[in-house]
Amino acid sequence: MSNATTQPDIRSASRAVVLGLGGVPTEGEWEGITYTPKLGTPWLRDGIEPVYSDPVSNGMIENLVLYTLTFFYPVDATKGTRDIDAAVGKVLDAFKVGTWLEYGNTRAISLKAERRRMIVEPAWLSVPIIARLQAYSLD
Repeated sequence: MSNATTQPDIRSASRAVVLGLGGVPTEGEWEGITYTPKLGTPWLRDGIEPVYSDPVSNGMIENLVLYTLTFFYPVDATKGTRDIDAAVGKVLDAFKVGTWLEYGNTRAISLKAERRRMIVEPAWLSVPIIARLQAYSLD
């Protein structure tokens, strides 16, 4: 539960949740890994955004981290948004308020997960998802 590993642990725990879902893309631009999208194949992009790490008491640090996940699905006039909506729904269900995530010595709790506005590009539909996660660590 060291503050040095808390944020990477939260990212790893979040990735494990996504990879365990089934029915969502698993190929993509995982934070720190480059990826070249293949036209017609759904993919994802993830990352963490630390919001704050504040001391609370007795050497404890409160960490608030945003886990960001964006799905990219090919534009398909016959399917519309059905497939991307289903994938987004699975992620929102997996990060429901009160859900615990664990990795290494870190436990984080989901405070909120939300879908953002869909972006339509010529070849891709994309939907960002943001999960707000809180964890405590030792200084």
